Amino acid sequence: MMPEDFPPITVVVAAAGKGVRFRQENKLLAPFRGRTVFAACLENLQGPGVEFVVATDLRERLEGEVPPEAKKSLLWAAGGASRAESVFSALETLRHARPCPPAWIAVHDAARPLADRRLLLECWRLLRQSGADGVVPAHRLEDTVHLTDGQGALQETPPRGLLLAAETPQVFRGAPLMEAYRRWGEVPPAQRPAMTDDASLFHAIFPQGRVLFWENPADNHKITYPHDL
Repeated sequence: MMPEDFPPITVVVAAAGKGVRFRQENKLLAPFRGRTVFAACLENLQGPGVEFVVATDLRERLEGEVPPEAKKSLLWAAGGASRAESVFSALETLRHARPCPPAWIAVHDAARPLADRRLLLECWRLLRQSGADGVVPAHRLEDTVHLTDGQGALQETPPRGLLLAAETPQVFRGAPLMEAYRRWGEVPPAQRPAMTDDASLFHAIFPQGRVLFWENPADNHKITYPHDL
């Protein structure tokens, strides 16, 4: 049972892309603990207070995987050529469906089926208490990371203690996140900087903004290769 103070929150689910590194059927339709990866993603987050906006180019294949409870409050949006374009599409769909931005928006990768409502709640609590613009769950890196010149030559070795691997759901105050993506979307596609998560996009648009990272103690790995299942 979740606490009664679980907030009304909109969860944007990025579920587009070809998953070329998976090298089998689409990874979102792969079996995962008795259901598909996509179904597990929604099941673990669904419940009172949560509505979904799913951005995908696989709607016909994914509709049958939506749990009954999640169907009660779910919008579909077109998937984009990149993760950022998919999230932008979802937020534009939300903008046209609602007169006002949601107070809280979480952006989640459908390929992380272990994230649950408790994780969502912990990130939201920190966001509300801190007054920050966004909160990102993360894990500390155990390996040494080297920055190279792209050709294999070592340039720099950042201090490992400062490095965090970002996860999702990344939780934001709704209006600032929607405005960040709106401004990003106004840039001609050929000139848009490549962004792989919401924290980096938000920081690029609002460098004065405040995004916090919270060390997640639970397993929240992303399905990228078949052995990740």
